[in-house]
This record gives sequence, structure tokens and C-alpha cells, in this order.
Amino acid sequence: CPTAPTNVTTSDEDPTGITDSQMTIHGSIGTNGNDNITDYGFYWGTTSACGTKAQVGTSNTTGDISKQLTGLTAGTTYYFKTYATNGQGTSYGDVESYKVPYKVTISTNTGCTSISPSGTQYTNSTISVTATKTTGYTFGSWTTTNGTQTSTSSTSTTNTLVFTPSANNATIRPTYTENSYSTNVDVSPAGYGSISSPTPSTGKIDVKQVTGT
Repeated sequence: CPTAPTNVTTSDEDPTGITDSQMTIHGSIGTNGNDNITDYGFYWGTTSACGTKAQVGTSNTTGDISKQLTGLTAGTTYYFKTYATNGQGTSYGDVESYKVPYKVTISTNTGCTSISPSGTQYTNSTISVTATKTTGYTFGSWTTTNGTQTSTSSTSTTNTLVFTPSANNATIRPTYTENSYSTNVDVSPAGYGSISSPTPSTGKIDVKQVTGT
């Protein structure tokens, strides 16, 4: 006896292809209930009512299905469920949800040998960033936007920031200053004056001879 489609499920794993404005949701259709499936896909929205239909197809299909949702808002939780329809009715999977992450851009400047992670990251929780300084430079501070510096720590060569974004397009960047050197050395022979001119960027001393009077 034909029935509505059976074993219609919504994946409870995280969506794939996630950015701050899109994600791909997944589900599956077990059987067609001995009646051809004529419509299947997902319902989704910002409440568990899932009021927006996202059709995937109209053929007699079973197995895994997926749908990319676009135009989403970072920091917003979206709800979704699978559906499949045949001549006997419509079956639904459970409602699942996912919070679209914020985009965080991590960059660096002169004085940093490496930083990890780097570039564009997507997260809806905290993110830990570690920067390694270049020899001859001193760490200054972390410069951030659209979030909170939860904690910081350091070693002799690295500095780590734990950051929690609170809005989209957050940024993280460590700053450094170049070490300076100052040395006075008397290198004058008898009858001559002396002058020393340190080069701050290298610490080398440029010595010039000055004729005495």
C-alpha cells in the first residue's frame, strides 16, 4: 500500500561550504513510499517554523540531497528541515539549526615572522591567534575591531590572543616596534677628537675621524 515518503531525515552535522553569508545544508530521503516523489528539498528560516521553501527537485529521487542557502546574515541562527512529497502526502525530517559565523580577517606587518591562523577565518565562538616575532623587534599590542580580546599570553618569541568576535568583518593584527641601539665609543688616537654614530637598525657603529685643533 503506497504511503508518503519514509525515512526522510535532516543531517544533524554542521552544514558545509560555510561563510558569513552562505552555507549548504544536507538531508536524505529513504524511500518513495511506493509512489513516485514529485517534490523534495528543504524548508528553512530564522525560526523553527521554517517558513521558506527551498526546492531541490521534482523527480522521483531517494538518497542524499543538499541545498546551498545564500544571502544569510552573520551571527544569525537559521533553522531547516528536509521534506519529500508524493501522491500520498509530504514527510519531513527533524528541524536542525546552525548559527552563521562572523568573518574575521587576521593580518600582520613588519616585525612578525609568522601568524597562525592567518587570512580570512569564520567563527561564531572564540578564536586563538599566535604571532611569532622577528629577531630585532619587540611586540607592541594587538589591534582588533568588532570583538573582545578575551585573554593574551606570551613567550620570549610568541604572543597569543584569544579573541571573541561580536560583529561581522572583525579584524586582528599584532603590532611591533624595531629595536634601537645607542653606543658611545672613544676611538680617537692622540691629537684627534672622536665621534661615534650608531646605526639603530643594525646596532653597528659608524666611526668618523675628526681633525683636532
